[in-house]
Amino acid sequence: MPRQSTDAGQRAGAANGTKAGGGSGSGSDTSKAGQGFVVSPEQYKAAVSPVLAASEQIASLAASMTSYLPPMEAQIPWGKDESGKQFAEGENGYSLYSQNTLKTLQSLAKEIADIAGGLKQMASNYEDAEDGTVAAFSGMDDGQGQPTAPGAPPTAPTGPVHVPMTPGMTRPNGRH
Repeated sequence: MPRQSTDAGQRAGAANGTKAGGGSGSGSDTSKAGQGFVVSPEQYKAAVSPVLAASEQIASLAASMTSYLPPMEAQIPWGKDESGKQFAEGENGYSLYSQNTLKTLQSLAKEIADIAGGLKQMASNYEDAEDGTVAAFSGMDDGQGQPTAPGAPPTAPTGPVHVPMTPGMTRPNGRH
């Protein structure tokens, strides 16, 4: 069931005091601040696959580099002389940068996969929130004083209501 439908646009428009699709403001337009927004869980869900694909590509790159670089570096292609050592060693040397690059690529793949999981969870959370709100409002008064679902607030009493007074309770004028 699509959430970003004409109905969703109309609900958002009603919250904004506009017609559905009315207005295309920028994020910096403060005249519309606090007037609501529209969320499309389907867009979050649609973004999951491309984000996971990017994560897999980065993981594949990291795996390729991990299998290639250490054997290549073990041959010390920069040489063992003074300039080779200066190139490879120390905090600005190639070896440290190479190790850090591999670690970063591996963690980046995991972080991007986590983002995809977050997008999926956000879509689910928005759907659950909307379903909960719809369920809560479906128990409201039908406009004719009759509840439309069990658990709706009771209507006002139609006859007199007896309120017992405790004998020790008095009003300011001394009466019960």
